[in-house]
Amino acid sequence: MMNQVEKLISELCPDGIEYRNLGDVCSFKRGTMITRQNARNGNVPVVSGGQKPSYYHDTSNRNGETISVSGSGAYAGFVKYWDIPVFLSDSFSVDANDKILNTKYLYYFLKSKQKEIHNKKKGSGVPHVYGKDLNNLQIPTPPLKIQEEIAKILDKFTELEAELEAELEAELEARKKQYEYYRNALLTFDNKNGGGQIELEPLGQFITYVRGVTYRKSDEIDSENGTMILRSNNIDYSSNYLNLEKVKYISKSVTIRNDQRLKSNDILISTASGSIKHVGKVAYIKENSDRSFGAFMAVLRTNEMLHSRFLFHVLSSSKFLKYLSDTIASSTINNLSSSIVNQFKIPILSVSEQKHIVHILDEFYTLANDLSIGIPAEQKARKKQYEYYRNELLTFKIRGGVIYIDLKHLSDINTGKQLNRSVLTMNGKYPVLNGGINPSGWYNQYNTEANTITISQGGASAGHVNYMQENFWANAHCYVVKPNKNFISNRFLYYVLKNGQRELMNSKKGAGIPSLSKDTVEKFKIPVPPISQQNQIVSILDQFDKLTTNISIGLPAEQKARRKQNEYYRNELLTFKNRGGQLNIKN
Repeated sequence: MMNQVEKLISELCPDGIEYRNLGDVCSFKRGTMITRQNARNGNVPVVSGGQKPSYYHDTSNRNGETISVSGSGAYAGFVKYWDIPVFLSDSFSVDANDKILNTKYLYYFLKSKQKEIHNKKKGSGVPHVYGKDLNNLQIPTPPLKIQEEIAKILDKFTELEAELEAELEAELEARKKQYEYYRNALLTFDNKNGGGQIELEPLGQFITYVRGVTYRKSDEIDSENGTMILRSNNIDYSSNYLNLEKVKYISKSVTIRNDQRLKSNDILISTASGSIKHVGKVAYIKENSDRSFGAFMAVLRTNEMLHSRFLFHVLSSSKFLKYLSDTIASSTINNLSSSIVNQFKIPILSVSEQKHIVHILDEFYTLANDLSIGIPAEQKARKKQYEYYRNELLTFKIRGGVIYIDLKHLSDINTGKQLNRSVLTMNGKYPVLNGGINPSGWYNQYNTEANTITISQGGASAGHVNYMQENFWANAHCYVVKPNKNFISNRFLYYVLKNGQRELMNSKKGAGIPSLSKDTVEKFKIPVPPISQQNQIVSILDQFDKLTTNISIGLPAEQKARRKQNEYYRNELLTFKNRGGQLNIKN
């Protein structure tokens, strides 16, 4: 796919790509203001200041392909593509000159500038973005044939991303159902093992109920210098995870008691909400902090008779939700008082039995919220994905203008100092690197600092490239590579050498114990693009490296990785390097 674009650029743009001001090749047209009260029932999305339709109407004011940009509010500047009739209200459309720009290509270009467009928001009250703010964005304008090819490629990646998202959502939903089933089964004690009824007691005997902090609207501040106050929206409804994306801060002048600070093993619970289904939401607090919680929240702290994590699972169960529904339904407001919580009856089990149930339910809870569990093949798949991107990013043959230089001209290459095996221990402070892949032992001193590239010099693993992130001792069969940072980034050089590891390992010689000569290492050819490009490549590869070495990030992160993959190709396809001539840039 990429080669086809490169080929077209070479054929159709031998003198480079022309860049133009967006305002010279597009027009910006404001929507028509409408209120929810004035809208008539229909299926036409009304696009205002958010990321999703505000409501629906029976009339459109844009048809065919439309690129909308949200006009005001927190999401002002949000770019979206529509291929159905829509009604633009507090937003504007970006209309391409179809003799110069393909609409879908224009959309992907604007999406690649999403952060920059968001940052154009102005206004002390409700921020706005206007069409005129986009006038001076520079857009590359290759021939329409190239634009269409780029749009086609990016459409494919978008389709793949959507498919993955659907698969993830289905898998997560299945696992949540599994967790809910086992949670409800394990927490039903009507006749445990045929041994008779389990005794139930009011929860109030085992907990302390702490009300949240009361404060005024004027106490809220924008600065993080205040105290973070958690509210109902900070508990994710579907997973009971703590969500800190949208938090409030209040002035430190507001009095907060010590027991109103969140502590390890606390259970944070929503006690009032406009919607009954949000009352009773709980989140488990893992560590002490200075955070507090608002007046429509409370914290439950258990005594030694009740395991706090056991209570968390009980309060997440359908039994508690049904209790709340039955109890609060008789009230005129959606309010969960301490007396309602205290009267809820829980099974009386020994702490050891509670811990046993917690162990089982925690396993299922993790499964329900972390797709990495049970999918070990994902790590292998990620490594393949990572290697592909590494090779793709480090192949410069078709990218023009990159110089290849012998490694010896870019770095100092030396071997370490030999330590006898007799002085190595298994409990020393620093790893000792020799000719193998793993440390050959440990020593209480180091001779090389962290963040250093090494290459094994002798033995079966000669040529293996490593990046040591801690201080270590380099032995005599270990090459230490220290780059000249004026010319090449340390981390970029590591990725280039790692990419050439097979070639280095195939260059070792010797019938007995094979070795890799220093001369071979010194003559290894290194591509040297500009430092800015090196840093960009390192940023992308570090992200993939994190994904491949830490599977605990979970498969949901794969969705983000796929988005990054999409963004990478979008940015790559929309970045036109000088391929044989000066760029013709119109201002």
